[in-house]
Amino acid sequence: MSFCFFYLLTIYTLIENVRPQAYLNDEEAYSDWNGNPVEYTIGGVLSGQKDVYEHFNNVVQELESTIMRGKMSLNTSTQAMDTNPIKTAITVCDQLIQRQVYAIVVSKPENGDLSPASVSYTAGFYHIPVIGISSRDSAFSDKNIHVSFLRTVPPYSHQADVWVEMLKLFKYRQLVFIHSSDTDGRALLGRFQTKTQDLQADDQEVKVQVEKVEEFEPGQGSYLQTLLKIEECQARVYFLYANTDDATQIFADATTLNMTGAGYVWIVTEQALKSPMVPSGTLGLELVNANDEKAHINDTLHILAQALLELYNEGNITEAPSNCNISGVLWETGKRLFDDIQKQVLEDGATGRVAFDSMGDRIYAEYDITNIQNDRRNNFQKGVVVGKYHYSKERHRMELHLDEENIKWPGDLTQKPTGLMIPTHLHVLTIVEKPFVYERLIDPSKGEKCNSTSEIECPMYYPMARNIPGAERMYCCSGYCIDLLKLLAEHCNFTYSLHVSFIEYGSLERNNETGKLEWNGLIGELVDGTADLIVAPLTINPERAHVMEFSKPFKYQGITILQKRQPRASQLVSFLQPFKYTLWVLVLVSVHIVALCLYLLDRFSPFGRFHSGPDPGNVQKEESLNFTSAIWFAWGVLLNSGIGEGTPRSFSARVLGMVWAGFAMIIVASYTANLAAFLVLDKPQTSLTGINDPRLRNPMENFTYATVKGSSVDMYFRRQVELSNMYRTMEGKHYRSPEEAIRAVKEEKLKAFIWDSSRLEYEAARDCDLITAGDLFGRSGYGVGLQKGSPWADKVTLAILDFHESGKMEDLDNKWILLNNDDDCKAKDDNSPATLGLRNMRGVFILVGVGIIGGLGLIVIEIIYKKHQMRKQKRTDMARMAINKWRGAIERRRNLRMSKDNIRSLRHNGLRGSGGSSTALTPIDSYTLSVDTLPRRELYPSDSTWRLAMDARQSSGGIAVHRNSCGSVNRLNVDNWAKQADDDEVSSSTPPPVPPHRSYSHEDSKSTLRKSTAPHHSHSSLLILDVNSGGINPSKSPSSSESSRKRKKRPPLSGISPSRMNNNNWDGGGHPSLHHHPSDEEEEEIDINNQCNSINNIDDPPSQSMSLHDMSSPEFPSIGSDRIPKPPPPPRLYWQQQQQQMYPGHHYHHHTAAPGQQRVRRRNYPTDDSDV
Repeated sequence: MSFCFFYLLTIYTLIENVRPQAYLNDEEAYSDWNGNPVEYTIGGVLSGQKDVYEHFNNVVQELESTIMRGKMSLNTSTQAMDTNPIKTAITVCDQLIQRQVYAIVVSKPENGDLSPASVSYTAGFYHIPVIGISSRDSAFSDKNIHVSFLRTVPPYSHQADVWVEMLKLFKYRQLVFIHSSDTDGRALLGRFQTKTQDLQADDQEVKVQVEKVEEFEPGQGSYLQTLLKIEECQARVYFLYANTDDATQIFADATTLNMTGAGYVWIVTEQALKSPMVPSGTLGLELVNANDEKAHINDTLHILAQALLELYNEGNITEAPSNCNISGVLWETGKRLFDDIQKQVLEDGATGRVAFDSMGDRIYAEYDITNIQNDRRNNFQKGVVVGKYHYSKERHRMELHLDEENIKWPGDLTQKPTGLMIPTHLHVLTIVEKPFVYERLIDPSKGEKCNSTSEIECPMYYPMARNIPGAERMYCCSGYCIDLLKLLAEHCNFTYSLHVSFIEYGSLERNNETGKLEWNGLIGELVDGTADLIVAPLTINPERAHVMEFSKPFKYQGITILQKRQPRASQLVSFLQPFKYTLWVLVLVSVHIVALCLYLLDRFSPFGRFHSGPDPGNVQKEESLNFTSAIWFAWGVLLNSGIGEGTPRSFSARVLGMVWAGFAMIIVASYTANLAAFLVLDKPQTSLTGINDPRLRNPMENFTYATVKGSSVDMYFRRQVELSNMYRTMEGKHYRSPEEAIRAVKEEKLKAFIWDSSRLEYEAARDCDLITAGDLFGRSGYGVGLQKGSPWADKVTLAILDFHESGKMEDLDNKWILLNNDDDCKAKDDNSPATLGLRNMRGVFILVGVGIIGGLGLIVIEIIYKKHQMRKQKRTDMARMAINKWRGAIERRRNLRMSKDNIRSLRHNGLRGSGGSSTALTPIDSYTLSVDTLPRRELYPSDSTWRLAMDARQSSGGIAVHRNSCGSVNRLNVDNWAKQADDDEVSSSTPPPVPPHRSYSHEDSKSTLRKSTAPHHSHSSLLILDVNSGGINPSKSPSSSESSRKRKKRPPLSGISPSRMNNNNWDGGGHPSLHHHPSDEEEEEIDINNQCNSINNIDDPPSQSMSLHDMSSPEFPSIGSDRIPKPPPPPRLYWQQQQQQMYPGHHYHHHTAAPGQQRVRRRNYPTDDSDV
């Protein structure tokens, strides 16, 4: 190039020097009425042959008559091509530019390549179009130098177009490119690489890999070193660009290295094909009509005439430069003419279809494919045309047609060579995926090794650090694919080095730097030539088959869906599911309603336990059917538990109980049957039915599914139009590996994982919580991946077919995939009988636990309540003890007084002696203690304590029997006593009359005055005051048994608290005065201890009743006050002391009755204990 520029600068200097001597044409050119020239001159720099000049002039004249048709005139100006470029440049200025040529046709001299360049540079200085008809150097394509140059022949670099088509036809995908370091060699390499990339973009099936590019310097004496480098390559297809001399030396050295024999392929350019040392079997190109100067002149002038006509029709044409003195002025018409020429297309030219590209180079040039063959008869080599590269009018593009049967390949072979040296050591890649490949990390520095029988060393493969030492980590690999690789290596007789990869299988993605689609992952490594073989669960699909070879499938499979098995739904209250909550509420309400009805029926029925039995008074409380027992009975019948007590006695209640039992039987049977049905129907949500399941087609927000990014399944969804919606849904949720996706399914982060059926069936067999759903779809197979055009493809395929026939593939399935199907678990069928577990019945156990906790809580409450009751009982017992002490003291004092004065007082009132005489009752016998001074009711600690205090009050007329201290009994006759008073309060001045029907009986052991009440009286029970004992005891009249059956039980006297007694309760005579405030109706009977004096009969009642303090009056002489023993401390004081200790801070008061007006309260108690 530096030499060329030197010549161009020299030519420019010469042009500047010859401008003053330029010849000027004095003849003015004619113009039309628009001012456009009508006469155009075409210059020519041709070879020195005379017939070429004549042909040039004849064609111009012919075009003037056929194309111009009188519109314009064409003239010619031709010159012979000189081998000296300087002389050629001077000739162009003197002979052509002076004549105002509009274009120049330039040929090529027989020797030398610089003369056409000098013409192009000289004319290009004025922008005069130059059309070359034989110059094929790539330098003319540089428009920075040759601004106005066009040519009807293609440059040498365009042979790359034919080479690419030959590779496509022969299906060679790997080659070695050898070229010289000159401009044409490098231009050819650049165009070849561009064409192969365009071919791959248009057709994914074609992938041409240039294994090695070897560049050499022209003119070397030996190329052995260059050839030794390319011999190490696997490819055996050599593309050679070299001139004839260099090609001769290269072929000689290649023959020496035995690189031109069988198995090699040589494809060369036109120059190398002319070498005398070209080996037999070489394929080369020859440009059609490359040396036919007349044909090219004919096509060039036709194109030029059409361009001039278009220029004329456009108008605004200026005259061409007339001398070389003009500088710095651009001829616009010449530039327009250049553009018009470049746009012209000649369909049926002498050299074929003529057109120009943007660089002005010829396109659609036709080539012959020549095969060098040995002529055994004449013992020499000859070129045989075995194909053509030409333009197809039907398809409007260039096509290559080859007769492969007539091609003789190196070694005189008729069969096409593979173009590759079959290596015996292969680089194998695999990927970790169970059960096909298992990995185990080892540390060789610690002496760890792989098991030689079942494992293979497989370093981890890092594509980004493939050339970094120490970047690999050592693993031991085993599994289905590892065993398959061992079988293939043994059968096909090759060695291998295995690398395990943790990257994805590979997908087609756009490269951000180049903007082109490229494969990544394992497939990308195979396509780039890094790996020779991929032995992995690699799915065969059309996208991958375009860029790589697949063997026959070693395992057939499809695509399926993996889900986590949903357990049977079992809520905490699942045992309540057979009934609705409304029915449960009705059953609970019915239990208590029936219990209430049973209680009422048994209570009011005349045949119930309350109203039956020989002795109703002896019926114990716990034996009766109370409401609690009725509830227990209702629940016991419903829950089918034994009822030992508390059953209804009346017929009506028993009828209701039988009806309730029938109701309970129906309810329990319905519950049991419905519970069994719920267990059968209580199944989990059904799994997916397949790829057409609505949950996949129209997923909810919480239903996610995905696959592995860049996998065959991902490509399948991307390829299927009907699954495009699903692909868009899961595109952003893809996982990097199947292990991650399966783990996500187990953790319920992913609802469904779509993957190859063999892997998912393996996972479902090992884990009972996983199931495969639906039928298989997208059926395909796993194949061994190889490079496109790999020589091992057929051998591996035949080996796999042989493995299928011999049963070896079935053995691998049983060993690695089907081995654990029955060991870990059996597939759970949804139709299997439902079994109960803790999950189903946990609610019942929780219910029992709640019952236990509730019972513990209730017993705590009971204990607290019992302690409270005991504290109250203790206070009551203290009150009873105090009142008993007080009462005993009072009775002892009274007995002492009565023992001395009783007889005298009775006789004074008309008492007869023993023997049945009647006498009046003395006041001592009819006295009644008043308890009006006891505390008010609201001041007692409880109602029971207050009632006991009320029992101490004995109304007048309550004395029924007087028993003397000697054991004899005086029978009293008091029939004439006044009527019984009905008032609650009776004045002590008016003694209460003895009620009628009173009888006085004599007993041997003791004499008791009993009050016998007629049957019409409602209150018939008596209270007997025993003075000696200080207590009040219940008694019945022996003469009124029938009436007593109708009486109600009276509570015993107990717990009277003498808290409200003090010294003030004694009247002026030292007698106790008791005040009583009763609240319930009651009757009392006073049982007085026997007196020592005998009392026989008392017939007449006393004329008046007398209070206790009247006993010391003159009418009733008695012992004196000095003989009356001093009373004990008042009970009130004792009670106050006790209450102050237990209830500090309280104050108590008492009431003292007016003298002579002792109040007596009569109270009729209820007749039943249950009403107390």
